[in-house]
Amino acid sequence: MPLILSFFDPITGPSVFLATPEVLNSDEEDLLLNLMDLNIKKGFFEHHSDGNNLAGYLFRIDCPWTRGGHEFLMLTFITREDRNLNSFESVLAKYISKISAIPNIYKAFHPEKNKEDAEVKIKFEKLKSWLEICFKECRQIEKNLNYGLILMIGLRNTGKTDLFKRITNLDYLSEKKPLFAKYILKNVIENTVFDIYDLGGAMTNICYDDPADPDSIIYVFQAENLKNK
Repeated sequence: MPLILSFFDPITGPSVFLATPEVLNSDEEDLLLNLMDLNIKKGFFEHHSDGNNLAGYLFRIDCPWTRGGHEFLMLTFITREDRNLNSFESVLAKYISKISAIPNIYKAFHPEKNKEDAEVKIKFEKLKSWLEICFKECRQIEKNLNYGLILMIGLRNTGKTDLFKRITNLDYLSEKKPLFAKYILKNVIENTVFDIYDLGGAMTNICYDDPADPDSIIYVFQAENLKNK
């Protein structure tokens, strides 16, 4: 799937500047341009639409040729796979830093400003080469992501949901209530996307008939209960 660099022209609006691979269908292009029009805050974001999963990063570079002195850009990787897109945040941020560090990189986006400036082509080729390397790294991350299923079970009031929240980097629950349903959440652990099923203690007498053959089972119990036996 493609890696796309888009930018916002104050006169003509958002447009796709570079894509790797260079072939980009009209639906993908329209989706990207609409996202830039939504005025997403600077930084990393995720977007899901009609089977397209986007990992994007909105940023800006200094540009003395534009009003306000800044060029607004968006670097986006598109995949049709159902994956945790946070995995792509660090690689997008890394290459945005490399692009931003290129001296006078703004010239690559405005060849019409000075056609005689030899730097324009040089900056464009450098920008293109960084995008090609970034694309390869994104594709490698995509290939390395594996899938797994974790089933978390145990009796009531043993802290299963607290542990579940901790694993997924969320806060502990402020209110302790029995869980009469199951929580399902995707989480990435060392490049493996896990579906984590938290089966509530109130459901221990219910036959578990969801996806079979989990890769791991976590049985939670309170150690103090062992002392009382």
